[in-house]
Amino acid sequence: MDYKANIKYLKVGPRKMREVANVVRGKMVDEALSDLDYLKKRAAKYLAKSLRSAIAGAKNDHSAKEKLLKVKFLEVNEGPDFKRWRPVSRGMSHPYAKKTSHVRIVLTEVKSSKLTEVKPAPKKEVKPANPVEKKVAKSVQKGATKPVKKAKNINIGKVASSEAKLSSAIKSTKGRSSRG
Repeated sequence: MDYKANIKYLKVGPRKMREVANVVRGKMVDEALSDLDYLKKRAAKYLAKSLRSAIAGAKNDHSAKEKLLKVKFLEVNEGPDFKRWRPVSRGMSHPYAKKTSHVRIVLTEVKSSKLTEVKPAPKKEVKPANPVEKKVAKSVQKGATKPVKKAKNINIGKVASSEAKLSSAIKSTKGRSSRG
């Protein structure tokens, strides 16, 4: 059975409200409320309040169970604009509109058989592509550990000489000022 709730004249623009509503659509009610509690948007506070109102209506009027409720439909429409004026220079004014939104929520009661936990799929082993990785994978499966091969010798002389040149250049410029 579907449970409907209409909330009108929320003082948040519909574009901002739709952004938050996209997070909640199609979720179970308790999960949707927890998601809205952690969002750092002002619209999330209003939408959570509206969702709690819809839940309360479903529980009180139709004796629905809260744990079985799911957000089936969530629509955010534009409400009327509050027209305001902002004073600017030379005695003029610029108009602006404070937007409002209307929210329509439809909750549905899910059968308890659909709420059973889904078992995770069995883990598939990833097969390595090259023969070296195959040997390593087999040894890891057996629990054996092989000693690590030594790395090839790297010519460190060039690196050390360039570091020495750099440090001597820094020392020679310490006493001088760059401005001349």
